[in-house]
Amino acid sequence: GSIPDFSGLPSLTELSLQNNQLSGIIPDFSGLISLTKLNMFNNLLVGQVPDYANFPRGTFETLNLRNNRLCGTLPSDNPVSPGFPDISVNTFLNPSPAWCG
Repeated sequence: GSIPDFSGLPSLTELSLQNNQLSGIIPDFSGLISLTKLNMFNNLLVGQVPDYANFPRGTFETLNLRNNRLCGTLPSDNPVSPGFPDISVNTFLNPSPAWCG
């Protein structure tokens, strides 16, 4: 299935959509200004990781996109604290940014 539209929920702080066989591209989450944790691992998401401008800034703590079908290049900036973004088990082109490990 596709990812539902959460744009009408600006007070949403945590969004856990893992293990749901969600497909399609990652939508723009920048309107979810209170979002601190986003878990979308173990799905069927495709395309590139969107520019991190599409994610909320500030207190963003967790971004887990592990084990999807994401590809392409990675944005050079990191929206979350070091060690928190998990984008492993996807197909990315080199060079990976330094924050990626």
